[in-house]
Order: sequence, then C-alpha cells, then structure tokens
Amino acid sequence: MATVRPETFKEIPHNYERKSIVERLPLMKNLPQPRIRLVEYERSAEREHTMENAAVIVCGGRGMGNKKKFKKLHGLAKLLGGDVGATRPVVYAGWADYNALVGQAGKHIKPKILFSFGISGAIQHTTGLGEADFIVAVNKNPQATMMKMADVAIVSDAGDVLNILLKGLRKRIRE
Repeated sequence: MATVRPETFKEIPHNYERKSIVERLPLMKNLPQPRIRLVEYERSAEREHTMENAAVIVCGGRGMGNKKKFKKLHGLAKLLGGDVGATRPVVYAGWADYNALVGQAGKHIKPKILFSFGISGAIQHTTGLGEADFIVAVNKNPQATMMKMADVAIVSDAGDVLNILLKGLRKRIRE
C-alpha cells in the first residue's frame, strides 16, 4: 500500500479499456488486537480558497532578512490575488504562521505562478512545490537550487526587488 498527498501528481485521463484483476485473499487468522482507538473527531471548517488551490503564491524565505520585510510579501500577494507561503526557517523564526509553511512538513502547492523571494531551495521546501507552472525566483546567490528551478531567476536582494515590484504594481493600479 502507498499513500501520497492530494494533488501531488497531475490526474491522468481515465482509460476505460483497461481491465483490472480482483484477487480475493483469505484473511489471516489470529489477527492482533487493534492498539489504536479514536478518542475524538473534529472536522475542520473547509475554506473555499486555500493555498493548495491558489493560482498565485508569493513565497518568502530567510533571505527576506527580517519579519518586517517578510510582511511586505502580503502586499504583493494581495495585489496579485494570491496567497503567501513560507519556508520552515521563516515559520520557526515567527515571521509567518505554520499554516503558511510550504514543503515536506507543510503544504504541497501547484500554482500557475510562484514567486520565490530569498529562498535557497532546500529539499524540504522544494518537495512541496508540486507542479508550479511558472517560477520567478529572486536570490542573491545565482547557484541556489531555487534559482536553478526557476523559469525567471533574478540575482538581487529579495527585499529590493519586492519594493520595486510593489511600487510598479501600485502605480499601474492607480493609472
């Protein structure tokens, strides 16, 4: 048996010509008694819009420098109608909530456009990127894994590029 997180892979078209074989096996005798019991069950409130199905995600890493600069990512996400994601070090530093964590221990995402600011691209993070259609990465290190994964890689300070983007988008919206 194997399990994978929902939407880890693209769904393939169903092939109605394929046939499966159902093999019935006898159940073992003397099965061990279950050691797990349900204590309580609470269904969480589903949100219509979640990061997992967002078309645009603005992700930030430690390269943002500090919490104040990281918070500016929310402004860009709002202008683009997207959500904000974060790396584990950012969540542990208290710059972002755990529900923004993208990666192995967090959410698996597959946006149309992913903006990556100050993220090196550790495997714990990149495993959660799923099948982002288009990645724009901003990092000072041109050799960072995230820069190699990107469709557009900007070698610069993440905070500086973010400020320029915010200023330009706000100006275009006012026009």
